Formats: sequence, C-alpha cells, structure tokens
Amino acid sequence: MPNVFDLPVREFLERAGAGTPSPGGGSVAALTGALAVAMLKMVANLTLGREKYRDVEPAVRSILDAAGGLSGEFEALAAEDIAAFDRVMAAYRLPRHPAPEKERRKEAIQDALHQATEIPLEIARAGLETLRQAERLAGVGNELVLSDAGVAGYLAVAAVKSALVNVDVNARLIQNQTYVERVLREKERLEAEAVELGGRVERIVGTRLGSSVSRKE
Repeated sequence: MPNVFDLPVREFLERAGAGTPSPGGGSVAALTGALAVAMLKMVANLTLGREKYRDVEPAVRSILDAAGGLSGEFEALAAEDIAAFDRVMAAYRLPRHPAPEKERRKEAIQDALHQATEIPLEIARAGLETLRQAERLAGVGNELVLSDAGVAGYLAVAAVKSALVNVDVNARLIQNQTYVERVLREKERLEAEAVELGGRVERIVGTRLGSSVSRKE
C-alpha cells in the first residue's frame, strides 16, 4: 500500500471504508493527529509577523518547530501501523501443522501482536505532545484564528483515544501478562493526561474567545 499521506483525501476515505482491514483505526488515529498538527501550524503561521504578537514570537516559533517534527512522526507511524497489522495477518496465515510449525506460528503471532501494540502507544504519545503544544499556543496565538487552536486540541484528544483503543484490541490477545499489565497502565496514564490537557486547551480558548467578544462589544 502507498504511504497513506500521499493519497488524495477521497481515495484515503474510500480505502479506509472498504471491506479490507487496512488502513484501519491506527492509521486513521495518526492522520487525525496530523490534522491537529496542521491546525497548530496554521495558527502559528498566522501569529508570526503580526505586530500585536511580536512579544510571543519566540514561543510561537518554538511551537512551529515542534509541530514540524510531529507531522513527520505521525506520517511515519501511520505507515508503521499498517505494516504491523500486515505482520499480524501474515503470522496468522503460517502453517498450523506439524507441531514445530505450530509453535513457530504461535511465537510469530505473539511477536507481531507486541509490535502492533507498541505503535498505537507511540501514536498516543505523539498526540499527547501535540496537546502540550496546543496548550502553549492557545495562550498566545492570534485571537482571530484561536478557534483553530481549539480544533487542534479536540483532534489531538481524538487521536490519543483512537490510538489507545487499538492497544486494547491487541493486548487482550497477548499472553505475556506482565507486559499486558504494563501496557494497560501506560494506556490509562496517557488517556487521563490527554483528557486533562484537552480540557485545559478548551478552557483557555473559551476564556480568550470570551474576552475577545467582550472587547468588541
């Protein structure tokens, strides 16, 4: 499959909605994260160079630099998620007989499931970093496009939660319970932090938008 980020939007939607397993939830979560980053970039670019926001330019440039790295990370993770799912499917297709082949199949499935669990965690971590940058930008970005910083926050929360539900579906099939327990603890931590950060972004945007409306009135 080509890099999903190279596909026209309509083609990606058609592929995602087709009766095939990929692109699926993990790559859609990564794309959602990338859309959140795009909103951050827009707000940052429309803040830079404005006299009113000259004092916050260093902070905004730092956010823009971070956003550039996150864009590349989400793109790479989308491709890795599809590849990981393909490895899981390939492992399940391995021979079940004779006994040595059955054991090799079992090991291959478990290895592939571990990889397919780690990548959504990485997507969630990237989504969390996107939320951190959204919180920074919400406090200083151009008020005329502040709603788009809010959109970035909502999308980033969705990216985190969407990635983490893919952790659940894979973890339940993994036999190493020590690993599963660790993964689920991290999943809970990431989700809780995402909800908290998303709420902070929403409150900051709401407060600043309310103040802006009051000044105009």
